[in-house]
Amino acid sequence: MTESTEQAKQLFLEAIENHPPEEWDAFLKGACRENPELFRQVEALLNAHRDKDSLFELPDTKLDPPADSHIGQMIGPFKILQQIGEGGFGVVYMAEQMRPVRRKVALKIIKPGMDTKEVVARFEAESQALAMMDHPNIAKVHDGGETESGHPYFVMELVKGVPLTTFCDENKLSTQVRLKLFQSICNAIQHAHQKGVIHRDIKPSNVLVTLHDGQPVPKVIDFGVSKAISQPLTQKTLFTAYGQMVGTVQYMSPEQAEMSGLDIDTRSDIYSLGVLLYELLTGTTPLDPARLRQTAYAELQRLICEEEPPKPSRRLSTLGEQTVKIAAARAADPISLNKLVSGELDWIVMKSLEKERNRRYDSARELAQDIERFLGNEPVSACPPSTTYLLRKTIQRHRVPVLTGMAVFGLLIMGIAAIGAALLHANSEKQIAIIAKQRAEKLKEDARQANESLRDLGNTRTIALAFDAFNSGNATKAQTLLDTFQPPIGDSRSIAWRFLTKRCQEQLGDRELLHEGKMNAFSFDPLGEFEVFWNEGDVVGLSMGSVEKTIDLADFTKRESATVKEVNQIKISSDGSKMLLPCTLSDDTGELHLFDILREGGQITTKHVGTLSSPSPIKSADIDLLQRQIAVLEGDGDLVMVSADTEMAVKASTNAGVEVQRYGGVCFTRDKKYLAAFAWEDFGDVHVFRTDDFSKTCTIPQNGRIRNLCASPCDNSLLICGNSGTEIWDIEKDAPVRRQRVNWQRSGGGTYIDEGKYLAISHGDGSPLKVFDGKTFELVAKFSCGDFRDAPASFQLVDGQLRCVDWSAINVFDLGKKISQSLDSDGWWYAPLDTANSLVAFPVSHQSVQIFDVVSGKTWFVSPTGTINHITAISLSDDGRRVAMGCRNEQLDGDANPSSDCVQVWDIHENVLVEERAIDGFCWTLEFSCRSKDELLVSTMGNTFLWNLKTDKTRSISPSVSQCCVFSPEGERLFVGGCVWSDLESKKLDATLWNLDGAKETALDFSFGNRATLDACFSSDGKFIAYLDLNKIKIWRDGANESISDVVAPSVTAMSLDISPGDECLVAASPSGEITFIDHENGQEIGTFRIEHPVRRVRFMDGQDRIVVGTTNGRVFHFDY
Repeated sequence: MTESTEQAKQLFLEAIENHPPEEWDAFLKGACRENPELFRQVEALLNAHRDKDSLFELPDTKLDPPADSHIGQMIGPFKILQQIGEGGFGVVYMAEQMRPVRRKVALKIIKPGMDTKEVVARFEAESQALAMMDHPNIAKVHDGGETESGHPYFVMELVKGVPLTTFCDENKLSTQVRLKLFQSICNAIQHAHQKGVIHRDIKPSNVLVTLHDGQPVPKVIDFGVSKAISQPLTQKTLFTAYGQMVGTVQYMSPEQAEMSGLDIDTRSDIYSLGVLLYELLTGTTPLDPARLRQTAYAELQRLICEEEPPKPSRRLSTLGEQTVKIAAARAADPISLNKLVSGELDWIVMKSLEKERNRRYDSARELAQDIERFLGNEPVSACPPSTTYLLRKTIQRHRVPVLTGMAVFGLLIMGIAAIGAALLHANSEKQIAIIAKQRAEKLKEDARQANESLRDLGNTRTIALAFDAFNSGNATKAQTLLDTFQPPIGDSRSIAWRFLTKRCQEQLGDRELLHEGKMNAFSFDPLGEFEVFWNEGDVVGLSMGSVEKTIDLADFTKRESATVKEVNQIKISSDGSKMLLPCTLSDDTGELHLFDILREGGQITTKHVGTLSSPSPIKSADIDLLQRQIAVLEGDGDLVMVSADTEMAVKASTNAGVEVQRYGGVCFTRDKKYLAAFAWEDFGDVHVFRTDDFSKTCTIPQNGRIRNLCASPCDNSLLICGNSGTEIWDIEKDAPVRRQRVNWQRSGGGTYIDEGKYLAISHGDGSPLKVFDGKTFELVAKFSCGDFRDAPASFQLVDGQLRCVDWSAINVFDLGKKISQSLDSDGWWYAPLDTANSLVAFPVSHQSVQIFDVVSGKTWFVSPTGTINHITAISLSDDGRRVAMGCRNEQLDGDANPSSDCVQVWDIHENVLVEERAIDGFCWTLEFSCRSKDELLVSTMGNTFLWNLKTDKTRSISPSVSQCCVFSPEGERLFVGGCVWSDLESKKLDATLWNLDGAKETALDFSFGNRATLDACFSSDGKFIAYLDLNKIKIWRDGANESISDVVAPSVTAMSLDISPGDECLVAASPSGEITFIDHENGQEIGTFRIEHPVRRVRFMDGQDRIVVGTTNGRVFHFDY
């Protein structure tokens, strides 16, 4: 058989196995694009196949009847009922087994005329492979045999299901449920591998999902191209010929696509599982199927083997409007879906999709275990590739710079040879030396530049990795990566580097070492004057800055033979006058020590008041200063009320119904009418009692162990932290009611700070510490930390500095700065915003504008006159003295009163209305001219015009509306963005650039032919314009071809952009919360910073080294760099 014939056969097999007939032509055009003769050969074979003619030599036996003629016939004990599937070589029927049991089964038989040796061998291999399996997620084989004409068939379990991705999307399964289904599939593939079988064609259509007792159960089917690892699957000759591609291209591993001598092992299935997981998360495969169908055969192999797919989270951010539909099919919104996929799921998928199989998971079980770790909030084994590996891959993708470097070194050798030749022919030793020196210096400079180019590639990638680490919650790793190099001022990466360095410093904070060794108990003084800690033994330490004092509990114990085994809690009363130390002694009894805290003459001293002894350890205590009584929780579950005096007499007691072996807690509510207690061993119950009679009022159930309990300083609610997250419960109703779930993540400790204004929650697993608003429960700040303590006394807020204790030191974070970075706005979807110098202006309600000075913190409010429902546009003059506002008056039915739509210009410092002008409809855009605060660009639904505030004259620019207008730095040119707002051609506006000359009429330079411009900016020298063309970033450069704009960072989908004051880089923002820094010279992304808000506006502040971000949900952020 000739090479051409063999290649035609392989393409024929690929077409009928993996593509429906209607896709054959498109497949061939892509695969045979450069070989018309091969196209004709395969086309003839496919036409013959359509006519059911013989393709290869057939054995001299009687043929089976046509496929549909089997219906109603008996094949062995099986009656054929109907055809339910068809592949390239086989037909699958639903059949009824008549004996020995009656049941519905699936029967697969070779198509008439397709019984070549290769096909028969592959068919028997599939039946043998399935017969070896015994797993609930793999279709079972019941029987097998031959038809009367001698053709093999086999009978398997009838799976009444739908393809995996179809089932998940139709039922809107969440990502967590999809991951659990995927775990079952991994376990099934692991079972196959243990039986010595590689599937080689894992894809959604080969994983059917059926319902068993209402629960979805995936079933892996179609082992038709499976391969044995060690033992033969059939006595027939079965092998994959060198150069034969087996599988489905979208799900095919690089080693399958290479068709080299490299044997296929189980890690090929790991790659296909990675593609399947990618599709479950994003709704698409790593390589676009439409692109693959149109790609030539050789290019197809190159794409699979070389092109790195985008991470799932990155792919989600580039799908545009499809993201909403994809997120809805996963019972989520785009922001939360992208946040869930970012980080660990990205790592798991990308490890499965490694081009080098040695870098993938070693087994399907390891992949399933990593999914289990993710679902259990445990660290996964997958992690981003090392910088060294990424640099090597970067060099492979950028062969030209590398080859250039090699060429330079080659030239160096050649130059040396040339110098030698020149020496032979030179008449002067001086001339020879000059020539040699010049050539050597040039070659040395070329080599230096080549090396710097390679180093820059690595440094750029390092910044991107640092952003990824920070977004995943690992600020420590991000800072470590940033510390490897620092780009110089003016470098395109310098702002991104400084910006992320600031964010890392904010999140990492500072550490103050109080004591050598582990602090097993700790408390802050509520008045902020000292800290108390215990490490081990009888001694408790008090730290007051540089002064440290000690309390020896051995001086106060009532059990002379016993020592302190553990101080279970350090509790200081809210007024800082009393301290409680509940202890476990060495003989497993307990004591509670009560101390007065004395503050005299700037000195802190303690006075022992009394000791309470208990036959069991005392685990926790709280004090009621008003009634001078102390609530005590003992290890045997007894809840005791004692007097807060020298006698510490027992006033009342009850059993809380818990047994406290490790740790527990007790606390009074705010009004001291109730007392709540819990035990870690109780697996999720908080018990509430009245303090007047110790009667139990209720039990609050929790799904998992409780780790901390805290009373609200504002009302009688309880804050409960534990394995099931953080919740706030009301206890004064007929039954306890959960008022608010603050956080789903497992929490170790939490407390109210600043008299309930904020709520701080730690997680005890290395996750960032989170601070929430105490009223709205909105996330205010996150800080990286170690393993924080499970105690409310471990947090303190002093002068904006949040102090939090881990096991060895105090961590100090600037919460005040984080809070000041966020300002409240009106939360409108259009989110108008403008900056000038150190000022930022934005609406704080539908009727008022706030102007905030980010340096001084000073605030002005301007409220336009008249009846106003919306502030639709805002512009600040360059000197920061004036603010222009677009004002809208909408009725309750949404209709507007055109006569009350207007633009008002106010003097900010005098709070005086300067000018007002009625306009025709909604005002979209306002922009003060750079030349004068008396010239204002206005764009309404009916007109775009220049308004001279001094003369009150206008000059028309366009009869339509523009969402984006921007003046050049010198004010001589105006860019007007394109817009489509109606079906009328007169209301459609192309993006245009205008020359502005005060002595002449406004003149049009040219049109960009763009009709969906969302934002734009000029460079500081006015030589180029960056603008958003329907979410895509384009750059037009002055002096270049006027009809050409370069597309930069094509994977970024944005709603707003701006250029840095020194033109170093662009910054773009998207509704998914991504803020991306971009090198406008090479068009590459530098790094992406994520916030948990949908962003609509982003602006640099000239001269302030700050970026301002406006969101659609009521926030304005200003970040320094």
